[in-house]
Amino acid sequence: MSPGRRWQDVKAEAHRLCPQMVDPQRQAAANAHLDAYVAGYRLKELRKVAAAQGTSQARVHQIENGDLN
Repeated sequence: MSPGRRWQDVKAEAHRLCPQMVDPQRQAAANAHLDAYVAGYRLKELRKVAAAQGTSQARVHQIENGDLN
């Protein structure tokens, strides 16, 4: 079994091996990409729930566009 490593040590090694990781623009781009992925996943799951409840795709589209009437 390998010995455990502290998170601080792992992070320091990663920054030493890949210094561009601390670039604010790269971090912002990575965060934006992750946010878009998560939003897409959540939307896909919500559409599955709507389909299971019998809500039409047209109605889902209306709700997504703010038509709540």
